[in-house]
Amino acid sequence: MSATVSDLFQKVAAMARNWWPTCSGLGGRHGSESMAVLLRIMHRLIGIVILIIIVWLIIYILVYRKKKNKNNNSLADEAENAIKAIEEGRSIENVIVYCYMRMSEIIIENRGIERESYITPREFETQLVTEGIPLFPVQQLTKLFEEIRYGKKILDHQAKLLALDSLREIRISFQQDNTRPK
Repeated sequence: MSATVSDLFQKVAAMARNWWPTCSGLGGRHGSESMAVLLRIMHRLIGIVILIIIVWLIIYILVYRKKKNKNNNSLADEAENAIKAIEEGRSIENVIVYCYMRMSEIIIENRGIERESYITPREFETQLVTEGIPLFPVQQLTKLFEEIRYGKKILDHQAKLLALDSLREIRISFQQDNTRPK
């Protein structure tokens, strides 16, 4: 790579000599010395720019991974809290709505959206699937939320079991994601 960069600099220097032979001291014997200095400076500047880009990419990747892991842990914690609340006998309707709202808040925070914003049930599904959760449990949790929130439905024992299964799958998918090598 350095040979091609050096060749490029040589071509730029030759073009500069042809275009401005007497300007800026680029012509004659002293001009070749000036050109050598200019080439060394340009090599160093390009090296510094490349180094800055590499350091920035490394920092960005590390921060992004940390943020994603934190987000996944928060979503897994919400699923775990909802499971415990249902098992303790709390109102399934309240638990599902609260869990859904908390998970939505976490997604909104992760995406950097303003606090007053909200996400639709479809955006919720899409984001959780993007985070690596299987589609089926996400759809089931969203369906239960919509039945409670918009249909004013009281859930039966079967719905409670479905909610627990969906929440467990969501929790497990995050646990598996956190145990995979990075």
